[in-house]
This record gives sequence, C-alpha cells and structure tokens, in this order.
Amino acid sequence: MRKGISSLIGLFSATTTFAQSVTDQGQHAPLPPPAIDPDKLGYPISGVEWLSREFAVFIYHLSLQLANILGPWSRTELFLHITIAKVILGLLTALIVLGIRLIARHFLNQQADQPKAKDLQRYWLGGIRFAIKKGLSIFFFVTAALLFVSPFLPHLVFATNSESPFQVVSTLAELGYLAALLVFCFHTVRLIVNWLDARALRTPRKWFYPAFPLFGRLLYYNLVIISFRSAIAVLNLAEPAQAIASKAVSIAIALINSIFVIQMIRAVEDMAVVGTESRIVDTYKMRGLQTRLRVLRQLLIFIVAIVCFGAILMNIDAVQQIGSGLLASAGVAGVIVGFAAQKSLATIIAGLQVALSSPMKIGDVVIVESEYGTIEEITLTYVVVKVWDLRRLILPITYLLEKPFENWTRSSSELLGTVFLYVDYFTSVEAIRTKGQEIVAASPLWDKRVFAVQTTDWKANAVEVRILVSAQSAPQLFDLRCLVREKILAFMQEQNPESFPQIRYLNFQLPGSRSDYEAEWKGNLRYDGQKQVP
Repeated sequence: MRKGISSLIGLFSATTTFAQSVTDQGQHAPLPPPAIDPDKLGYPISGVEWLSREFAVFIYHLSLQLANILGPWSRTELFLHITIAKVILGLLTALIVLGIRLIARHFLNQQADQPKAKDLQRYWLGGIRFAIKKGLSIFFFVTAALLFVSPFLPHLVFATNSESPFQVVSTLAELGYLAALLVFCFHTVRLIVNWLDARALRTPRKWFYPAFPLFGRLLYYNLVIISFRSAIAVLNLAEPAQAIASKAVSIAIALINSIFVIQMIRAVEDMAVVGTESRIVDTYKMRGLQTRLRVLRQLLIFIVAIVCFGAILMNIDAVQQIGSGLLASAGVAGVIVGFAAQKSLATIIAGLQVALSSPMKIGDVVIVESEYGTIEEITLTYVVVKVWDLRRLILPITYLLEKPFENWTRSSSELLGTVFLYVDYFTSVEAIRTKGQEIVAASPLWDKRVFAVQTTDWKANAVEVRILVSAQSAPQLFDLRCLVREKILAFMQEQNPESFPQIRYLNFQLPGSRSDYEAEWKGNLRYDGQKQVP
C-alpha cells in the first residue's frame, strides 16, 4: 500500500517538473466546452458517453482555474490546443482512480487474512473475494483510462469535425465495463461449478448427484449467451453487421442449446443408472438396463445433432434459398432421400430394436463368426466384439439381428463343460470318479453345482469316459476343464499306467485241422507265424 502511494506521488512530481520545464510558446483562446444535450448532438447518448462529456466539461472549467493558479506555463499548448493544465488534471484523475483501486485491494486482502471457522465458509468467501478483485481491477483500469482520455476528446472533435471520438471511446469503455462484469460472473460461476462437481463425487452417491454438474454447465452456457447478446447491444452495429451478428448469435445459441441437451441426456442416463443400481441386485438385469440406456442415449443424441444442424442451416441465407428450392420439388426429393437413407434408417431402427429387445448386452460372452469374444460396445450402427486374443471384431448391428449367434451370458453366465477320457477296458471308472470329485472339490473354479463321471461310449480299443463340470463363467470353465485334464492325466500316469488304451494279442486253440478253419479266419485275423492279432 505504501509503495503504491509513493509511486503515485513520484509520478505526479515528475509530471509537474516536466510541465514547468516547458516554455511558453504562445497562448490561444480556449476551446468551447463539448456539447452534452442529445438534442444538439442529433442522436441519443449512452450513460458512459454522458459521463465522458460531463467530465470533459468539468476538466475544461477546472483547467482554466488551475492555469490561473499555476501561471502562464500551464496554458502552454502541447498538441491540438491541449494545455499542460489539462494533462496534469487528466493524470491526476487517473492516479486518484488507481489509488482507490489499491485501497480496495488492500481492504479485500485484509479481509482474506482473517481466519474462518469452517472450510466451506472460507471457500465461498475466498472465491467471491477473488472474483470481486478481478472485476474491480478491470473496472478501475477502464475508468482511469476513460477519465484520462475524456478531457482530450473535445480537441479531437474540433480537429475532425465529428462527434465520433466520444462515441468510439464510450463504446470501448462500455466493452471494458462489460468485460469487468463478465470476469466477475465467470469466476463466480466457476466457483459454483467446482462446488457442484465436488458434491457430485461425494460418497455414498445418491441418484440426483449426476444432475449437479449439469446445473454448472447450464450456468456456463447462459453466461456465454448473455455475453454474446450484451456485446452486440454495446457495439450498436450498422444494419448489415447487426444482421450478421444476430445470425452468429442464433447459431451460437443453437450449438449451446444442443450441447446442453446432450449433457442433460447423459445426466439423465447417469441418474437412471445410479438410481437403479442400488435396487437391482441381478448383474444381468443391470447390464441389460445399461445397454438399453446407452443405445437410447445415442439415438437421442443423433436426433439432437440433426435438429441442431437444421437450425444452423436455417440461419444461413444461401442455404435457406437452396432449401426453398428443394421444398418446391419435395416429391422427387423425398423419393431420392428415401432410397438413399434406406440402409441408414434400417440400421438406426435395428439399433433401437436391440435396445428394446436386448438380445445382447455389453459384457456378454458370445460366439460370432466362430470367434469367442465379449461385447465391448453397442452403437446405433455397429457392435464391437473383443475377441479372446484382444482383436476387435466390428459387426453391423443388423448382422446380429439377421444371423444366429451364441450368447453364453444372456440370462446367466453359468455354463457346463465336458472333459473326455479314452481309457482301457480294464480301467476302474469308480477310481476316476473319486479322483475327479477330489480335484473339483479342491478347486475354487468349481461352483459346486454339477459334477458327474459317466461312461458314454466304447470303441474298438478304448472306453469313452465323460467328466461333466460346471463353473460361474466361461473363462473359469475353460480353466477348470484344463485343470481336470492335467490332474487326471497325472493320476493315471502315477497310479494306474495300465489305464491307457492298449493293443492286445490273443492266442487261439483251433479244434480240428488248421485247414478246416483257415479260410474262415483268414479274412478276420492277421497271422504272424505264432500269434494271430485282431
């Protein structure tokens, strides 16, 4: 604070010293004060322009009195008949305004140093104080510049024979004041948005928490719209420029409203998910709801995008004329568009059908095109299947409605799997059943629902034994089947190596002479000299 006041005093002293060093180069009659009455000007004036003209008149009379006090040197003209007295008064006014700014900042900083009892109170007071400081800084700088320049504007008016200097300066000052207000509003809105976002992340999460960020985005969008409209009102453009600016604002409003609606759709989806996940215990019902909501969200966003695109085109004159020409031949255009959009509409309807009938859900394990994978993403036009080896299979959504596919987890993920063994005829099936029961009971992969060991077939050289097991999911079932194979193989190798299929040699004692039976057995047995082998 002291440094700021000292710098102001030093600047004023330097200005006075410079003014005293200027020699008297002749005196001229002072210019008349600027006009203030709108009737004399011929156009209505804004409040800022009225203030600028009033202050110019005030400085005009004050400079005459100051010149009488300081002496002839203060009436010396620098340029455009601007006297040193006016420059001194302009600088002094600007320094006073900047000094008030320093006092205000010092007061706000002192308030910030006071300790607060609650963190929430400190958050709000600190944030609002910061927003006020930012807005006031711009306000005081703009005011200082306006008051410093205003005494010189009458000289520019007489030099240019036009009132435009006052209009330009007042318009720039109004834009500066608007910027100060918008900066204050922006920091305030950001303070509110950060608080809402923090509230939305609190746990335990309630169903209406996702709406909090939506309200914050709504404040941002409204601030942007108000800024556009206020800037156009301040500029007071000519008719062609005003029309272009209005079109631009209309396009911006269409975009902002579309973005807001999309954000609202996403928030409603989040609220629906959060509100039902506490009531729905079944994982598969929850996944089905999420899939329906996601596809419906994509459909609604698609419709909003189409409407936004149409609203933007309606604000472009050239496109409006093209649209009018197309509407004149609406019959032909409708037929052409109908044929062209046939597949697109069919795809969108198929996506809606998937959302309503739910033949598949995100996370379902499917077999498509002989590939094992998981449904990773469902859109209005295609489905992404994540294959077991991390490849992605992209399928049109109509494909899954027109062709059959396997869904292993549509209503539940529980599956049955088999392990086939081919053993010798003299193998004890009961020993395999006992060992298999021991293996699955010790494994966490088994869900304890189904276990069975059955002799399902026998062949020429072996007996087919099927081990039936169950698991909660396809990956667990695959690992369990592999585990049973490995453990049974190790058991047979260590305990019953004779259980593996064998080829036997048989000795026959043929009654009668060999020649009587040779023809009959020759086609059925292979003779190696001593033994006949089947």
